Amino acid sequence: MSNEIIKFETSTGQVELTADSVKKTISTNPKVSDAEIAMFINLCKYQKLNPFLKEAFLIKYGDAPATIITAYQAFLQRAESHPQYDGFE
Repeated sequence: MSNEIIKFETSTGQVELTADSVKKTISTNPKVSDAEIAMFINLCKYQKLNPFLKEAFLIKYGDAPATIITAYQAFLQRAESHPQYDGFE
């Protein structure tokens, strides 16, 4: 994967991600593959998630496939911004 800078807008501002920044600061496993990083960056880009604010995580244990997780706070924030959302009890 090339190390180009991917820029995109989120609800909290602009985010700039590179494969190296994901591998060094977001992923906890140095064995994460380029394909897994590309999937993570694209998820963040198209869902407008900011991984630096803990809205998305890239987790990989050992040699198992990586897991991409969206934080529940991101879902809650989107629900609260919708005009028909009436809260929960």
